[in-house]
Amino acid sequence: MEITCLKLSAKRKMLKNNFRFFLAGALPFFTISLLTILNYYFTEIIKSTDLKLPENLLLYSEAIRLSLIIFSILCSLCLWKWISLSSQMYFYKRSIGKKTSFLRCMRCLTFSQYNSFLGVTIIKVLLILGVGALYFLPCIAVSILLIYSYRYESYGFNVNLTLFVSSAILFVIGAVFLFVTSKRYALTTHIIFTEKERNPLRIIAKSIEGMGNHSVEYSVYCLSLLGWISSCVFIIPIFYTVPYLTLSKWIYVCFIENKNHKVIENEKPIIFYIQKRVGD
Repeated sequence: MEITCLKLSAKRKMLKNNFRFFLAGALPFFTISLLTILNYYFTEIIKSTDLKLPENLLLYSEAIRLSLIIFSILCSLCLWKWISLSSQMYFYKRSIGKKTSFLRCMRCLTFSQYNSFLGVTIIKVLLILGVGALYFLPCIAVSILLIYSYRYESYGFNVNLTLFVSSAILFVIGAVFLFVTSKRYALTTHIIFTEKERNPLRIIAKSIEGMGNHSVEYSVYCLSLLGWISSCVFIIPIFYTVPYLTLSKWIYVCFIENKNHKVIENEKPIIFYIQKRVGD
């Protein structure tokens, strides 16, 4: 019931604002696409350009070219992340009912928020890669055994089929666990926007604590949107689906945060009152 109500809330907020929401949601994709093209041509130009360097630096010409290319890519990634964070702030403010514009959200972002977002993003990627390697380890082990059995041993069709099916099942289980585990970090951007905490590790820890009892529920909520994602095969639904998915997820995140705050407020401290004994 809650899932349906949250989706309906997202649809109501998108009424008469579909185009604005689409621009805000699609701008990060357009930005990274444009920057990828620019970086490709910049790399080709750098490779074909004869750098007029002093004689003592000619030996380092290739290293200088590589450094320029890496610097260009890093600057592009930083710009893309700034646009992405601005887009997330836009959807966050609209999800809580505030009227704003994308440019205003870009101006509202602080450098400390941006730094925290970058740090959290890097740590999340490392955590997901580490946890993913752990979850997929059984699948990898069985797959290696399958390859060895198929190429070097003659255990027969039934054994190879059993190993293949086991590997596929373990892969699905690992993917499901990884998907649910990754949802523990869903509150990180919300914490960056609403709290003064700027330490990436503490932000992630707060997100894990806040999503402790909601990771599976949020995973089911995200999976319930698969129908909209599959509709994007026909291209035209993208204009509605892209902002709808982002706004729906932000509405759920804000719903979880409000629920967590209510639980904290309802918790009353236990006070022990010891009455002083008066002697006769």
